Amino acid sequence: MNTKEQQNDQQLTSPYGPLNDLEREVIINQGTEQPGTGKYTNTTQRGVYACRNCGSPLFTADDKFLSQCGWPAFDDEISGQVRRSVDADGRRTEITCQQCGGHLGHVFNGEQLTAKNTRHCVNSVAIVLEGEDSQRIRRAVFAGGCFWGVEALLAKQPGVLAAVSGYTGGAVAHPSYKQVCAGDTGHAEAVQVFYNPSQTDFLSLCRYFLEIHDPTQVARQGPDVGQQYRSAIFYVDDEQQRIATALLLLLKRKGLDVQTELQPLERFWNAEDYHQDYYAGNGKMPYCHAWQKRFDDAEIKTLAAELSLPAKLSADLMSSSAGKATAVYDFTVKTAADLDESLSIYKGKVLLIVNTASKCGFTPQYEGLEELYQKYRERGLVVLGFPCNQFKSQEPGSNLEIQEFCQLNYGVSFPIYAKIDVNGDNTHPLYQFLKDQKTGLFGKAIKWNFTKFLVGADGVVIDRYASITKPASLAPDIEKALLAVTR
Repeated sequence: MNTKEQQNDQQLTSPYGPLNDLEREVIINQGTEQPGTGKYTNTTQRGVYACRNCGSPLFTADDKFLSQCGWPAFDDEISGQVRRSVDADGRRTEITCQQCGGHLGHVFNGEQLTAKNTRHCVNSVAIVLEGEDSQRIRRAVFAGGCFWGVEALLAKQPGVLAAVSGYTGGAVAHPSYKQVCAGDTGHAEAVQVFYNPSQTDFLSLCRYFLEIHDPTQVARQGPDVGQQYRSAIFYVDDEQQRIATALLLLLKRKGLDVQTELQPLERFWNAEDYHQDYYAGNGKMPYCHAWQKRFDDAEIKTLAAELSLPAKLSADLMSSSAGKATAVYDFTVKTAADLDESLSIYKGKVLLIVNTASKCGFTPQYEGLEELYQKYRERGLVVLGFPCNQFKSQEPGSNLEIQEFCQLNYGVSFPIYAKIDVNGDNTHPLYQFLKDQKTGLFGKAIKWNFTKFLVGADGVVIDRYASITKPASLAPDIEKALLAVTR
């Protein structure tokens, strides 16, 4: 892909506008800004640091420290948002944005600068600070029993960018799981949710939280007993406090003996890596958390009006809460020969579904997709290509021409179906389902060619990846999905 094509694709995905020369040199060409020149080197303002290229949340201000190294330093990251890879010289570990692959800096261990003994050395031009009142990224913190289940369910809600298991509400700094379980720290197992306020809001998330656990239990949740399993909402501002108070009062008026605590958020401590995304990594389902309707839509609308809030009652949130989601197996698509084919033929397989184009800067990704298919097909992976001509008419050929192009130029052997629409009034039902299951960083719409959806063997979307994400980087997630099938 040439530089002009690359720049055009970045402008389509970046919420902060096109990259300037220095930003492009650092983020795309893996350069480094001069030490001491970055705007965030000594910043202490609270908030979330997002990727300058794609807007994905990467670090929190809680984990930032003054390292005197000349660049912003963080001793932790938002789980699942930062990728690590060894430099070509084998000496340093590069950190990049998990969502778009943009270069951030390097990570160092063993310097004894913080209790975590880790320093993410990040270029200021690679990140953007979103304050607590940001219109792009906000956070909410909930505790409702074992954080595995709360995280798993909240992470799937529309508008949620990331969900992280951790500890809060106590007085001990840098708590460990063992310390929290001993009951001496005062911390609760909690989940910090990062969400896009243009896609969802605190009212919707807090409502859902109160419907996936039992807010009437004291110092326990199901079989998990102890103060660390208490029900609590940790608000970050006055508005969240007002909303949570109103929802809890509504439950009390319904006759529930609500035990949920309401506290201001002081400091959230990320839990150990093995706790993050636990159920997805182990191929299991939450055992003590399940949705149970406790609120009517009408009363939530009334409550929103009383609080002078916009009633952002997402239809997707309601349907997913009610368990009405289906699977990709329920859809029928057209083959290149214009024959109907049910995707039920892939039941039990892990799928990588991609909207493709033959004249795009990302077209060479066909090669990487084919490599993934060849590497994992015997273990149950199938790559499905769906050509689309909606992005600058970069797929103008007939279905037959597309088939020939893919085979002759990239040796593609995975299924390439007939052309479809992925956005607009004629969106194929399959893609409407995929987008409902997993929104992009700033909305449901497919932003460009080669957006990728990883679908588990149960037919439900596991994750969504931007066009710029290289196929090879999906290998760890594919491994996890395939491992879950064999368990």
